[in-house]
Amino acid sequence: MKTMNAPGCTSIMQVKARVRAGHARLRAMLDDLERNLNQLGLGTKEQPEKVDLTDAIWKLFLLLDDHLGMEERDLLPYLLEARGLAVVEHLEQEHHEQRTVLLAMVNECDTGTASNANIIDDARWLIESLRRDMDREDLEFDTLAPEGFLSKDGFVIAQCSG
Repeated sequence: MKTMNAPGCTSIMQVKARVRAGHARLRAMLDDLERNLNQLGLGTKEQPEKVDLTDAIWKLFLLLDDHLGMEERDLLPYLLEARGLAVVEHLEQEHHEQRTVLLAMVNECDTGTASNANIIDDARWLIESLRRDMDREDLEFDTLAPEGFLSKDGFVIAQCSG
C-alpha cells in the first residue's frame, strides 16, 4: 500500500467523491440491466437478445472491477489507518466474491451454459446484492470522512496539502 502522506496522494475527500461517483455510475448501469432483464423475462416485442444481455453483464463486470480497483488503491490505506486490518481484509474478501460471482455469470453467458431463466435469476440477485452493498458502504463511509481520519494529535491523516 502507498504511503498516505506522500506528495500527490489522494485526499479522503477526493476518494469519497470518487466512490460516490462510481456508485452513481454502477446504480445507473444496474437500472439499465434490470430493465433489460424485465424485457427478457416478459418476452416483449423489444426483447433484448441474449448477446445483448451478455454484453451488458460484461460491461457491468468491467465497470465494477474498475471501481473495486479504485477502492482498493485509494480507499484501503485510509480504512487501514482508521479501522484496522480486519476491516480491510473484509472489504478485500467482499470484492473478491463480487468479482467471482460476476465473472461466473459472464462465463455462463459466453459459453451458453445457462438458460435465460438462470441468467435472469442470477442477475437479479446480483443487482440487489450490489445495491445493498453500495447503500451500506455509503452509510459507513459517511462515518469515516473526514472526522474519522483524525490522528491522535488532531491532524487529518494523509492530508496532502494545506
